[in-house]
Amino acid sequence: MSKTKRTLVTGASGTGKSTLERLFSQKGYLTEDIDYGFAYWQDKSTGQKVEEERDNPDWLARVRWALDYEKLLRRLELAGDEPILVFGSTNDLGEHLDLFDRVFLLEYQGEDQIIQRITGRPEGGYGKHSHELDSLLSYYVGYQEQMKNLGATVIDCNLDLGEITKIIEA
Repeated sequence: MSKTKRTLVTGASGTGKSTLERLFSQKGYLTEDIDYGFAYWQDKSTGQKVEEERDNPDWLARVRWALDYEKLLRRLELAGDEPILVFGSTNDLGEHLDLFDRVFLLEYQGEDQIIQRITGRPEGGYGKHSHELDSLLSYYVGYQEQMKNLGATVIDCNLDLGEITKIIEA
């Protein structure tokens, strides 16, 4: 891998971020998944941390998936000079790209691709509730455009995992 210290791999739900995190971790890279300890559900109106209510269809309209900036910053500082790959996405991640030397966006090519990937996920995965899938379909284009406008290197999430790995390792 290049001399880059901090790499972010982001994308909408179902693009393969967690799968890639496990793959890179198994290859011996230092990795973190934002979904596990570096993000939380936040009430949009109060800014307060809230408990997950995924079974409630109205709940997603009131919350956002927010980055725990301070916690991720501490983790990145602990890595020191060792390269670290961070995988994940949050609604406010675009505000914090200064934490990273490189940013990759795993990009969907359309709604059909999303539906195919999300319906193939194991039970319990995000998007399995119809209101979660509706939310994903409503935000993914804007998220992808934001990341591209902020300079992310785009990777088609339909590429073979080996090809994606080579691009990130280059």
